[in-house]
Amino acid sequence: MRAHVGQVRSISVEPDRGELLVSGGEDGTVRLWMMDSGRCIKTYKVGGPVTSVAFCPLVFVIFSPFDVHFLKVPIEESDGKVNWRRIKDRIVLEMPNEVRKVVWHAKGDYLASVAVDDIATSVYIHQMSRARSQCPFTKRKGHVQSVAFHPSLPRLFVATKIHVRVYDLARCQLVKKCITGIKHIGAMVPDVQGENLFVGGLDRKFVWLDLQLSSKPWKSFKHHSSAIRGVAYHKRYPLLATVSDDGTAMVYYARIHVDLFKDNEIYPVKRLRGHTAVNGLSMLDAIWHPTQPWLITAGADGTIALFSY
Repeated sequence: MRAHVGQVRSISVEPDRGELLVSGGEDGTVRLWMMDSGRCIKTYKVGGPVTSVAFCPLVFVIFSPFDVHFLKVPIEESDGKVNWRRIKDRIVLEMPNEVRKVVWHAKGDYLASVAVDDIATSVYIHQMSRARSQCPFTKRKGHVQSVAFHPSLPRLFVATKIHVRVYDLARCQLVKKCITGIKHIGAMVPDVQGENLFVGGLDRKFVWLDLQLSSKPWKSFKHHSSAIRGVAYHKRYPLLATVSDDGTAMVYYARIHVDLFKDNEIYPVKRLRGHTAVNGLSMLDAIWHPTQPWLITAGADGTIALFSY
């Protein structure tokens, strides 16, 4: 469906029932869609290109280059380098640097943001209930490309261009440093248990990191002919997908066994096409529906595609 004028840079699905989809575009708008009808029910104008959107069970967050917008969140004070402000019906976090991505903690009280610039303060963690922000790192560890929270433990996965580091936020220490074999990481997502990481690179390589097994990739694939822009893992089904600038989404059967004596399984099962390339860019983001085996992709051609089983 036609969604935005210009690129659709980010999409997110309401995590409980999957009845709502939110998209952020290059045209400076965030659009809220009904999944069953594909109808746009709300449009938010944020005053600049939207690079990341994230749905949470507690709130709804929009992100545009120097601001993070919270809708329906109480706020009392502002402190530190990140300024929390109330503007009409939303809360805006004024960031010190341009931000590329935001991700939620599973419980919904914490949000992490990643800056575009290669600086020591590129990562911030924001606490909703106290309206406070803090930078967990004081030294530069490499150009951060993406971050993700562990689903249940106080840990943060931090991906630089070639490495993935696992930090214990409670103890403020490094737990593990993983070598990906990728020249430039483009996307990263953990599994539902936080014991495996799926990482895609701009060099077309996709790797599976089993954190309990080794600090090196368990499996490595190169099924795309252009940069991988997004990786998505289904929370209910053994489904995994990567999307690329080659205009395709690669779907894998990926089963993680609880029994340590059984090897994990991964097989490529389907290549999907649904977007037109624009200036060398094609599929920019992907996400699975929380309850159905449906893959939703965002394209540089201004469209959103839904692939159903």
